[in-house]
This record gives sequence, structure tokens and C-alpha cells, in this order.
Amino acid sequence: MAALGEDVREAVRLLVDAARLLARHWPAIVAWVVGGYVAHELLVRFAAWIALGRPRAKVLADYVEYDTTPDVWARVAGFGLLGLAALATLVMIVGVLSSMRADLPLRPVEYLPTFGARARRVQHTLALVVAPFLGFYAGWGLLDADQAYYRFLGQDFTVDLTRVDVPGIAVRLFVVALLAFLAKVVTTGLTRRFGKPALGLVAAVCEAVYLFLGVFAIGHGLRLLATWAQTRVVWRATLDGYDAVVAALPSPFGDLVPAMVSAYADVVGAVLGHLKDGVVQPLVWLAIAFIVYQHIEGSAEDEDADTLSGGSGAVVARLATRGIREKYVAFATATRSALRAGVVPFLVFCVYYLAVAVAIGWGWTALARYGIGPHPDWFWAEIAPWQRLGESVLTDVLRLPLLAAGYALVVRRVRSRTASTEGSTPVPLPRP
Repeated sequence: MAALGEDVREAVRLLVDAARLLARHWPAIVAWVVGGYVAHELLVRFAAWIALGRPRAKVLADYVEYDTTPDVWARVAGFGLLGLAALATLVMIVGVLSSMRADLPLRPVEYLPTFGARARRVQHTLALVVAPFLGFYAGWGLLDADQAYYRFLGQDFTVDLTRVDVPGIAVRLFVVALLAFLAKVVTTGLTRRFGKPALGLVAAVCEAVYLFLGVFAIGHGLRLLATWAQTRVVWRATLDGYDAVVAALPSPFGDLVPAMVSAYADVVGAVLGHLKDGVVQPLVWLAIAFIVYQHIEGSAEDEDADTLSGGSGAVVARLATRGIREKYVAFATATRSALRAGVVPFLVFCVYYLAVAVAIGWGWTALARYGIGPHPDWFWAEIAPWQRLGESVLTDVLRLPLLAAGYALVVRRVRSRTASTEGSTPVPLPRP
């Protein structure tokens, strides 16, 4: 009962801490979130403008026809700039979390007197988070949403900007990704040596470009692989064998088995979808918050240390495994740390995380029904983009303080357990 009472108190305090952080830091939170969405929108539009490569118009008798012959290098540049839109979202998240660090149970942060040193710390934080963040960005459909909007911007010129079957574009995408990776390695080493913030910014941009192109290429390759597999004789023979087995079953099993398989597949898909959005997504965000705050307080490993030192074999080995060692290992460690608070507090955090989106959806429904009232269809179509933008901004403004409060909850629980195990009093934490 004592443990249950403690879990209840922590659940209430989690909500109170999130509200306190929002009340204290809402100007910075709103500024970062709005700025992030504006930068994301401008970068996607700029990428589409570059990728179109100035379509040449040819005026005919009664209409204008555009020359849609693709400029391959312009298309490659558009893909690269599209990756920076995701980086703008990540910068917004890191900025919001950093703005709330003064009210969190962090160790005293070393004061960095120069702008270059502070910029280098931010660059290191982005370097640790950008790879898992882009994985999340692709896994939860945000990358597809960016590509759909990117494709929509080219419709006025009857150009599909996301086509990769243009002759020569695949090789150029690979070359650009390789060059971006090499540029990231070089600029990271130069940043560590000279401490110039501009070099750190270039390194972060190069990493976002090559990771985005890599994620895009992997997704396209998987789709091609699935299409290729579905045309193989083995695949068709397997499907024909299943149909033959079902047809051989006596009635009513011949009709019942396919229906049961389809029903079970729908149930499993629905359960996995709910787990993905209700458990895995909050866990990923909490792990990203852990990486950000652990790096801010100086307990994260410097991912650039000794990258280019040692013999040639050691350098090649470190470069080949740097994405696993410094990024995904850090992400796995942060995920494990996020679960150390216990099952009940984590599930409460997930409920709060989902409740934000549910409350905003219900709030918009109530506003549309009782505040705005009935209007023609064209009115709702005109305000739909603004509605989605408002819901997204409000969701991030409410969820990011919840992430910071979730980090504080885990730190409190871990410190309390460590102190009780060692037989000492818990480490005092800053109070509001």
C-alpha cells in the first residue's frame, strides 16, 4: 500500500510539475515552438522551389504548358534541403527542453563563458539525438507527411518531386550522402580542435543531410524489395498453396478460416498500433529528453573524443561504428534509464501524454460545434491548414513540459532508490 501511495503522489506531482514548468516558461516555449514550425514550413517550401529548377513555361493557344523535364541536380538539392526541415524540428525540441533546465533536478552546469563553447555543447547534443530522432521521424509517418507536402508543392507544375526513378538521380543521391558524411567527420574534428560555432553548425547540417538521405533511400529500397518479392514465383506459390488448403477444408471451415485470419490480423494490427502510439512514442520522446538533459549537465560522453586519433585501422573502425557507439548506444541507455522509475509511473506518463492530444481534439470539436457554428464546406476547407497548425503547436507546447517533468520524476525515483539502497538520505532536489 505504501508503494501504491507513493505512485499516486508521483502521478499527481508529475502533472503539477508539468503545469508549473509551463506557467514559468511559456513565453520561451511558445517562441521556440512557433519558430520551429515557421522554419520547418519555410525550409520545405524552399526545398520545393530549388527542386523545381525554374520550370520553363510554354504558352499555347489557350493554356500554359510547363516543361517538366527534371533537373537532376536540382532534385537532389531539394531532397537535401528537405532533411533540414526535420533538423529544424529537432532544434526546436532541444531549445524548449534546454529553456526549462533551471527548474529541473540537474547537477550544477558548468558555466561556459564564450558563445563558441555554448554553441559546441548544443552541436554535441544535436549530434547525439539527430539519428534516433530521424528514425522516429520516419517511423511515425512525419517523414511521409513532409514528402506528401513537398510533392503537393510541385503539383502546380505537374511535377512529382519525390520521384527517384529519374535517370541518374540514385547515383547522385548516394554521392551527396557520402560527401555529406565525410564533410560531417571533417567539420566535427575541426570543431573539436578550433571550437568555432559555425563549423559545429555545418557538422550538424551535414549529419542531418546524410541521415535523411539514408533514411529515404532505405525506405525506398524496402518498397522496391517488397514489390520484387511479390512478383517472385515462391511468393505466388505460397499464396496459391494457402488458397488450395482453404478450398480443401470442409464447409463451413472453408469460409470461416479466412475470416478468422483476417479478424486476428486486424486485432493484432490495432493492438500494435495502439502500443506504438501509446507506449513506444512516449518512451522515445522521454529517452530523447534524457539524452538532452544528461548532455547539458555534462554526464554524457563526448561523441567526438579521439575520433581521428590512433592508427589508420582504429580510425576506420571508429568511423564505421560511430553511429552505433555514440548515438544508438546512448539512446538505448537513455531508454533503459527512462524505465527505471517503475511501471506505474511510466504508464501514468503515457496516459498524460495521450490525454493532451485527446483533450485538444475534443476542445476543437467543441469550439467548432458551439463556438464557430455551421458554415459551408469551403469555409472548413480554408481553415483546415490553420486548424492543423494550431493543434500541432498547442500539442507541443503542452507535451514538452510534460517530458521535462517526466525526466524529473525518473531522476527523483532513481536517486531515492539509490539512497535507500546505500542506507543514506536521498539527495536533496531543488524545490519550486
